[in-house]
Amino acid sequence: GPAFAVAIKDDAEHIALCSLFTERMMYTELRLGALMDYSERSVPTVTIECGGAQDEHAHLCAYEGLVRYINTENLFAPPSADWEMEVLYNPVRVELAPGVTPVYSEAAVPSAPVTLRPDIEHFNFGVLPPDIVLGWTDHKGLENFSVRNMAGKEIRHKVLSVKNNTIKVARPIKAFMITANPTIAQSDCLFYAVSETGFGIT
Repeated sequence: GPAFAVAIKDDAEHIALCSLFTERMMYTELRLGALMDYSERSVPTVTIECGGAQDEHAHLCAYEGLVRYINTENLFAPPSADWEMEVLYNPVRVELAPGVTPVYSEAAVPSAPVTLRPDIEHFNFGVLPPDIVLGWTDHKGLENFSVRNMAGKEIRHKVLSVKNNTIKVARPIKAFMITANPTIAQSDCLFYAVSETGFGIT
């Protein structure tokens, strides 16, 4: 998917760092025990996701960002890139319920609890409207998923909708880090989501 950055502080220094590489920054209050959580105590720290390992555009994004990082006189100056930064606030994780293994197919697979369309990654960073079919579920419907807000409350019904075993979003959202890799979908998450205006879903 497209490049983006992750930061746990939303200030001018972090936005300036992110702008060296990308036009999107994901701000989160979640603490997952990542290295960034600890190094932030000493220096402004961001994570840059440039794209897929086999994507030449991702390699170019990383290279050009590092060149800007090395050559800039002030890392924390206001962004001087040719783009305006888009900040996405407190995304929620759309996860599969424990024990649910997805398959990817252009039609529902009756033996699978969740079938997702194989081109689902194409929706990364766009506004996803409620009329787009994302896949299909078995009789358990929304119980196959989990979406928790920052307070830990289950809000899957505010993000996803299942009607006649068809999976759609319950409202327009911006989705990112969407994966078509079943191992990642099961061990990590299906995707992250914010409202269409870029703010957290509560």
